[in-house]
Amino acid sequence: DTQLSVSITPKFSDSKFLITCSISSSTSNADYPAYFRVLRGSSVVTGSVNTDTVGSNHVKMMFGGGAGNTNQVTSTASFNFLDGVASGGTSAITYKVQIAARDGQEVHMNRSRNFTNSDDQASGISSLIVQEIYQ
Repeated sequence: DTQLSVSITPKFSDSKFLITCSISSSTSNADYPAYFRVLRGSSVVTGSVNTDTVGSNHVKMMFGGGAGNTNQVTSTASFNFLDGVASGGTSAITYKVQIAARDGQEVHMNRSRNFTNSDDQASGISSLIVQEIYQ
């Protein structure tokens, strides 16, 4: 889990939710980019993850970032998705972002891999925004 989490209390029981996410990240190897997915509660937001049985070893992700494997490079991955599952009520719903990399590679959010106090180092900003869409 990342620190990107949003709790929203719907005003209407038949609302849908527009999820907008932007993540700045780097990894320790350019061949292994970061993978991201969004969860509603403890469930992956359905309809946005490939569930084909062919290739069942595929990483079930929503979006991915570039690896940015040099000391200075970060990349930004963005995601927009309309969560079409109506809340069914007016209780708070929590969305959160999970991040992973393959084969034990390091993943860094909001900074380059080699994070030093130098003007050639890049730092980014990550965000998760959830908006209620009344139907």
